[in-house]
Amino acid sequence: MLCDKKSGILTSIGKIEQWRAHGEVYVANKPRILPGTHAPIPAGYIALDLEHEEEKTTAAVWTFCARAVGVANPRQLTIFADETHQADLLAQLADFLAAYPDLPVISWSQSDIRVLRKAVTEISVENQLIGNLTETRHHTDLLEWTKGAMILPTKSLDLKTVAAYFGIANDVPSMNGSVGSARMRAHRSTTNPSVKEEIRAELIRYVRSDVTLLVGVADHLRSIHDGITPPTGRHEPLHADDVIYI
Repeated sequence: MLCDKKSGILTSIGKIEQWRAHGEVYVANKPRILPGTHAPIPAGYIALDLEHEEEKTTAAVWTFCARAVGVANPRQLTIFADETHQADLLAQLADFLAAYPDLPVISWSQSDIRVLRKAVTEISVENQLIGNLTETRHHTDLLEWTKGAMILPTKSLDLKTVAAYFGIANDVPSMNGSVGSARMRAHRSTTNPSVKEEIRAELIRYVRSDVTLLVGVADHLRSIHDGITPPTGRHEPLHADDVIYI
């Protein structure tokens, strides 16, 4: 351990080496794979993104987008539901997962699975497929995977920042998690139908955009880690792309 004389802050040698490595990667503008064994990013998976509200013991999922990747006739499903239709939303997600029982789930946040677990517990959904997602189905938090597998020359590991580094277009640059949460609260508080419709459309665009970014980032991370040809940004066209308001 080293101690800065002015601040009195203790810093480990390992931390200093980590900072140095990040600096070198940032200057070279080239990712660096970290030593060790890392789980591969699968070619086939379900990309999942949620917009939600979470309290200490409860949670509500306002909208989700799920896309099957790397399969024949891939589908994408996006659903928006208010607090009175949570069971319907979760049942629709369960049905989507049932169509791809062997695909792992990839997200950019472990909180998505935690929120689903809370929502299922609160509503007591009698459908084991959601339970399978939260308990037994393989899930990769791609953010945590990235932290453990490589160093990227980015200022942060926010999904939009990483996507921008790889040149992936962001359709809704003005939206982020905080703005999304504020819009969800506005939807709940307003009684104006047109305002509600506008907010629903914004959140739908946001969650769909994040799934597109997630798929693109997963492609690039896999190509870097596996030493394969960088992706072209093209996947098999979606066989179905449903948007449902409940």
